[in-house]
Amino acid sequence: TRHLRIIVAMSLSTALRIAQSGIAFNQSALRTISHNVANVNTPGFSRQEVVASTQNFQGVSAGVSSGEVIRKVSNTLLNRLSQQQAVVGFTQARTEFMQTLEVAFGKPGSSVSIEKIVNRMFNDLQAVVNNPEFASLRQNFVLSAELLTDNVRALDQELLDTQFAADSAIDQDIAAINEALKKVYELNTQIRELSLGPAGSGIGDLQDERQLQIDVIASRLKVSTTRGENGEVYLTSE
Repeated sequence: TRHLRIIVAMSLSTALRIAQSGIAFNQSALRTISHNVANVNTPGFSRQEVVASTQNFQGVSAGVSSGEVIRKVSNTLLNRLSQQQAVVGFTQARTEFMQTLEVAFGKPGSSVSIEKIVNRMFNDLQAVVNNPEFASLRQNFVLSAELLTDNVRALDQELLDTQFAADSAIDQDIAAINEALKKVYELNTQIRELSLGPAGSGIGDLQDERQLQIDVIASRLKVSTTRGENGEVYLTSE
């Protein structure tokens, strides 16, 4: 009888432990779901999920325990996305530069393009060569030459302004990259420390924040990412 009572007590204790673990897991899952809903509009936020694991007591299954809270993302896709962001950024910068040049030189074939103004001046010069006795033709040539001079001077200034703007943009990009690298390093340190502690201790939000900083770098510089064993991310430029 005493042995039976011990078995019953152990069975009740195990059942209570299983129930308690189930409640604890559901509470953790609800907290994670609430966190997902609260941050659905947060830039860079990734959905999180609690990983369940079997809980054992004295070699017997005793319910479920709340494991790590993970981000529901594909690291492979994130790496490929980071690599393509630099391509997109370069294409946009080149397009903006070419549009600036088109405005400066004038659209090919338009009456105000440098091409047309140069052709007009040489046509007026040829007319003067053929008929030097006509003052009106000489005056037309002078006006055409002055117009070309004014446009070349304006073009030179616009190209200098474009070069200055490009140099300034490069300086800003370098500053942004350096600042983002600093933040990635700091976040790597925090994530590594948390990964060595209790599971599910807010690593997901730090990983999202780190990915935003990686995106800042990747939009300006083509990089590849590799991941360390404690959650760190290492960047390699290409």
